[in-house]
Amino acid sequence: MSKKSKIDPALKVKLVERYLANEIGKAEAARQAGVAEWGPFDRWVRIYKNEGPSGLLTQKHYKHYSKEMKYAAVDDYL
Repeated sequence: MSKKSKIDPALKVKLVERYLANEIGKAEAARQAGVAEWGPFDRWVRIYKNEGPSGLLTQKHYKHYSKEMKYAAVDDYL
């Protein structure tokens, strides 16, 4: 199962970088992408901060995590 975005990944990166550099506001960046600022755009910013620009590129498959990592995440949460 692939995860294909309708929005060009290069545009996502460009808009997020411009937003983080305070060149444009969140509302303007989201408007240029044609998405809601409180949903998809916030998610892009979070992904960019955690994974860098490569996190916004189109992925062919969902990420797979080991059982150990999943258990560690649950333990951290609890």
